[in-house]
Amino acid sequence: MSKTVPLINVSQNISLSDRDHALQRPQIVINSVETESHSKVLYRKDGLLELITGYFNLGLIHLLLEIISNSVDNSNKNGHLGKLNAILAKCQQGSEAYIRNCEKSDVTVTVEITPEYMSVKNYGAPFDIDFAEDSDLFIPERCFQETKFGSNFNDDQVERIGTGRNGYGAKLPNFYSKFFQVTCVDYERKRFFSMKLTNNGDPKTKEIRVWPEPKNGKMSNGRGDPTDPEILEHFQEKRSWTHVHWVPDYEEVLTAEGLEEYAKTLINGDLVILRRTKADRSCEEIKVNVKTGKDLTGTTVGGSNTINITGSIGQLSHIRSVKNGSSYPPTACIFRGTRGISDEEIDLAARYCLDFTTSGVPILLRREWNDGSTNEELLLPRTIADYGKMLFGEETKFLTHNWQHRDGSIRCNIAYFDTPGNGLQIGFVNGVWADTGIHMKAANSALWDKLHLNDDIKKYAPGATVADFKKHVSVLVLCFGTNPIQGGQVKTGLNNISNKGSFTIGDINEDMANKMFTGKNAWGSMKALMEAGLDKDTEQLRAKMRGLKTIGHVPANEKGPDSTLAYCEGESAAAYASIMRNLQADSDRIGIFPGRGVPKNLYGADIREAIVNAYFASFMKVCNLDDKKTYETEEDLNTLNYGKFIFFGDADLDGYHIIGLMIANLWTYWPELFRQRRVGMWRTPVVRIFANGSKGPEAKILGRYYSDKEYDDAVISGSAPKGRVKRLKGLGSVNIGDLAKPGNEIMDDHEFGRVIWFDMTEDGEFAIETFFSTGMGCAKERKVAITELASTCNDEENEYDDSDECNLDQLGPAPIQRCDVYEFTTRKIVQYCIGSLVRQIPYMRDGLKDVQRKLLAYFLEHTRFGETYILQKVETLVGKVAEKQDYHHGAEIMGNCLKRMTVQGFSGANNLSPFVADGNHGSKLNWPKDAAANRYPFVAPSAWLKYAFFRDVYNCIQRVKSNGEEIEPLWLPCTIPFAIMNGFSGIASGWSTYLPPFHVTTVLNYLHERVLSIIDGRPQKPVEVIPWYSKFRGTMEMTKGIAKVAVDEEIENEKGEIEIIEAEEQEVAKAIKMSGVWEVRKPTGKVHSSVVAVLYITEVPPEVRLKRLIGTLENLVASEHVKKFRTDTKKGIDIVVELTATGKELYDSGKLIKILKLVETYSMTNFHMLDDNGAPRKFVDIYEYLNFFLESILEVYEISRKNRIREMEADIRNIEIKLKYIDLCIAGKIKIGEMKRVEILAILKQNGIQHEDIKTVDSMDINEDGRAEYVALIDKKRAIIDEMKNTPAAVLYNKHLEALIPKIEACPMPEKISDVKWKSNE
Repeated sequence: MSKTVPLINVSQNISLSDRDHALQRPQIVINSVETESHSKVLYRKDGLLELITGYFNLGLIHLLLEIISNSVDNSNKNGHLGKLNAILAKCQQGSEAYIRNCEKSDVTVTVEITPEYMSVKNYGAPFDIDFAEDSDLFIPERCFQETKFGSNFNDDQVERIGTGRNGYGAKLPNFYSKFFQVTCVDYERKRFFSMKLTNNGDPKTKEIRVWPEPKNGKMSNGRGDPTDPEILEHFQEKRSWTHVHWVPDYEEVLTAEGLEEYAKTLINGDLVILRRTKADRSCEEIKVNVKTGKDLTGTTVGGSNTINITGSIGQLSHIRSVKNGSSYPPTACIFRGTRGISDEEIDLAARYCLDFTTSGVPILLRREWNDGSTNEELLLPRTIADYGKMLFGEETKFLTHNWQHRDGSIRCNIAYFDTPGNGLQIGFVNGVWADTGIHMKAANSALWDKLHLNDDIKKYAPGATVADFKKHVSVLVLCFGTNPIQGGQVKTGLNNISNKGSFTIGDINEDMANKMFTGKNAWGSMKALMEAGLDKDTEQLRAKMRGLKTIGHVPANEKGPDSTLAYCEGESAAAYASIMRNLQADSDRIGIFPGRGVPKNLYGADIREAIVNAYFASFMKVCNLDDKKTYETEEDLNTLNYGKFIFFGDADLDGYHIIGLMIANLWTYWPELFRQRRVGMWRTPVVRIFANGSKGPEAKILGRYYSDKEYDDAVISGSAPKGRVKRLKGLGSVNIGDLAKPGNEIMDDHEFGRVIWFDMTEDGEFAIETFFSTGMGCAKERKVAITELASTCNDEENEYDDSDECNLDQLGPAPIQRCDVYEFTTRKIVQYCIGSLVRQIPYMRDGLKDVQRKLLAYFLEHTRFGETYILQKVETLVGKVAEKQDYHHGAEIMGNCLKRMTVQGFSGANNLSPFVADGNHGSKLNWPKDAAANRYPFVAPSAWLKYAFFRDVYNCIQRVKSNGEEIEPLWLPCTIPFAIMNGFSGIASGWSTYLPPFHVTTVLNYLHERVLSIIDGRPQKPVEVIPWYSKFRGTMEMTKGIAKVAVDEEIENEKGEIEIIEAEEQEVAKAIKMSGVWEVRKPTGKVHSSVVAVLYITEVPPEVRLKRLIGTLENLVASEHVKKFRTDTKKGIDIVVELTATGKELYDSGKLIKILKLVETYSMTNFHMLDDNGAPRKFVDIYEYLNFFLESILEVYEISRKNRIREMEADIRNIEIKLKYIDLCIAGKIKIGEMKRVEILAILKQNGIQHEDIKTVDSMDINEDGRAEYVALIDKKRAIIDEMKNTPAAVLYNKHLEALIPKIEACPMPEKISDVKWKSNE
């Protein structure tokens, strides 16, 4: 069935004139015509701005804005823009003299606002008082009565300043007024025009008066002054002006729409709804009978035509008339108090006048309020920042930014104010109010684009947007340009300006933006933004956390506050805990959760950081821990899956570190768990002694020790039982079969561990904060604590309170013990900190880190000091070193370290490598991460290495002990500090260190000159030691400064007073600046049209990895700063980058070089190395260290020299004994072969000779010739001893150094000193 489409009845179509359209549909033309509640800023009588919430009719206020904005437009369009800009420039520069001397003669606009009428007088360029082209109407007549007429509609106009093009504009006060008058005076041409209209601009009521009178339809200039006194009066000011005066039609203007619903709800059509604002600004509505003047209670309010106001009733702000049964009343009346416009609306209109002064326009403002009081005020031009300070207060923090488009077509003055929770958007376009649009979007984005990159925003409010930013930061914008197109007739938005539909405001200072987060400059709005973002994001993360999969969790069969979770360091520890759980009587209440490596340090962190960490979030989910609960009450505890937590970790420093981190994390969010003693650890022994011959599950345990010191003390005292010793480095070292011994409950005799519950005291809280807080203050305290505790941290006597006086709790069969968190932290965590320092910070005597020392020691001792050249696979070598040198921190770490110590073929690699590489050991692209796996490449010791160590010197160093066995020396006495030549960096436990590599030749020259000066007893000649990166083709620039060579010393004088002896100061290196090589050229060949320049990069700073650089370039391509780029790293570095216009701007500003890190500066004031006590020592510069190194190595050479003398003297004593034996044989007192053994031994004993002393004497040497050889050998050794006694250690060292230098020079060496591109800034 087809559907019938009704035909359009053309006769029903209605055509309205523009005036009728405006009158019948005012909400379309001037927005809301209702008096409604709004939050608005008012300019009060006392000269202050105030934000209030009250009832306003914004349509009424808009009439005034139209005339003021048109006055500014008129001035701008007729050549006065330059004057306005000059005024504004003076104002922006803070020209107090101008502001102070500003008089009424400078005023271009005068505004008068009263309860009955409004008027605007414009002293700009006068109207052309003449007939409009092809019309018998005057130009002013058409401008104020005829829609779509004005210069804004001239499309041939090149530049237009005015903003309105909808066609109503200045006509609206005419349409919505009882009385309207416009008066124009052209003083130069002596012309006058006046037009009056009533009844909403009804053309029938129009009265026009013109002077001089037109003749033959043409206007002429007046001659002399007009004779009519009324006209003459208007010429008295002797300048041109235009005056618009109107009385709003309160009976029509705020009616028409929205009354139908009121009509349906009222019974009596003679009733009106009256809304009144009381003295306290609260509002109420009452119903009034217009005929009787009484409300529904019978109280008289007013007559039928006017509502009379009394003091008790308050000010009437809005009365709606309602006719019963009529949806559109023909003559709706609106009574607005006795005088019309409310005081709040007068002050709001005044605030808008104040707004226009930000564009440089002085305005003379006259106001009259409903109580009859009046005020005249000269509103001076002010900056946008001054306007903001008036609005938000002088103490409010703010930032200003002045920006101009690169082609000069757009100019913006912006002020950002710190208004947390009360962000406002205030904008002006060529002096016209416009608080939305492209200028506001650009201003908001300009700062937000910097702020959202801030670490705090990314950390606490990663999901925040510019909309969140606008809620807390007030943005005030002045925008100047041509041809503006604003959205809507009310001109509150900007869609286009200077023929640009959008633009980006740049040059916001990033450092200034970052200061909004720290110190005294921190903004409350940033805090509010982060808090709001955090709350929002946290809820989302909580929901995400609830969906996490908890891999490896073995749940307890019975969950609740009495159940225990065993948090294990890893899978092997989880297997240990699983066996133990099955042997417990209450195994149903024990769950197991395996951790994954080292947990993140969350001490003091917001809960969001905990939730986003997958492992800790899984832990929270498993336990049902809620960050919004404290668990102080039984109700909270009953929500937990586990109410007790025991940490299972290896009995080594890494295991204790993991336990310490979990303690800190739990304490951060749920301290009550510690107060109720619900957090503990399982402490396993590190040494167990089994009965000899007993193995497997039946092995009998004779003793167990929980620390190395406890075991060592037992061995020294003799209390340690004799038997098979087994050391447990981790829970994985425990034999699972041992755990499951039949008939033996582990916890009863606690063979395998002890449960220790943590007590948290004030000292414990302080210790946790000191060692786990990331704050700078705690970092200093941590350094002090580690230094002070380093000497005592190995003293483990009474480490845990195992005495009966502890009131030990009994939980099941296991003995429960206590430990103060303070004791745990200051012992075990300090030990871990010192251990991490050993791994990350080089030792000052050899410049090596622990893993480097183990690698070198293995090569030296297992290749006969390099005499045997062995090419070994990295994987095999790492395994051997880990076994022989007792290294247990992972093969990957050792393998990477070994690859770093090999000879590399790219810039920035080692200057002098102890190993040579065979295979892929990495490249400049991403070294050492792009090196082959350990199973592929090979290494061997470099040729020079065997000449840098001497066995006599090497054997002088005390050796490290582990598991009762000696391993490598405490340090390796190398003839040269080759580690310094290659540079190093590291960070651990509050300390960091950095030293760039140094040119090999300069280091050797300095040591050689230094030792010669010691030998000769003369002053040292200056030798410069310079930083150097092998094969680096860029430039290096060193900055020097004054620094103290030591710390100030405090001494007590004779009077008992403390005096400070300041340390000596000297010039030292402060920083080194490394610059790559690049140049910018004009594009050639076939390139995209958007490419304006090409950047050629042929070298980057040595520390910059090309993979990161390429990633940065990819980001620049995505942001359209770079069109494309290409790389070629086969022969050095060759990167070609095609820059767009914005990319070229970045380059010209220097920002692109910073983004690409083509210039990097490294501080040289962070030169730390470990001293003999294991504490970091800071060296002032490389010269101080080289002097120390030489002193240190000479000490060893002196010890070696003395040892050698003692050894040779012992050799002489042994030879003399042999010689004495030969003499007895030659004298016939001993006859070999004829005398019995017993007789020979008796003679030897009589002469003080032991049989063992003569075993090496050959029978062929028992003669005069043999005797002579022994005598000659003694003389030779005595000569050597005499020489060594007369040879200082410095001479011996110099001999070795001079022998080593040619061997090093024969190796691949850095460029010659003359080739170094070097600068030194004093």
